[in-house]
Amino acid sequence: MILVVSKWDKSGKMNVVNADELDQFIDERLSRTSQRIDTYGLSKTYYTIGDIQSGGGEERIGLLSLATAEILSKWLYHSIVGYDLDYEGTFWERIKFSLVK
Repeated sequence: MILVVSKWDKSGKMNVVNADELDQFIDERLSRTSQRIDTYGLSKTYYTIGDIQSGGGEERIGLLSLATAEILSKWLYHSIVGYDLDYEGTFWERIKFSLVK
């Protein structure tokens, strides 16, 4: 399950300071969703594209931040596959895969 909180950047924050801040946001604004997340023990993370600036009726990205894209990608991979994207394998796994190539 993926919960998308759109326009988090409009809050004026580039990131979430800690997990408690994210939990508090979900608890306050999405209480039923928060209950389900807690009941099923689902994990949470955040993603932001950067600093959004408004002017003249348009919104533009003032400062692009791709650091959270890496965090989100690694989190998704780990959630789906069950191990880290950076996992190099055990000694025997590396030998096995080097012979297969």
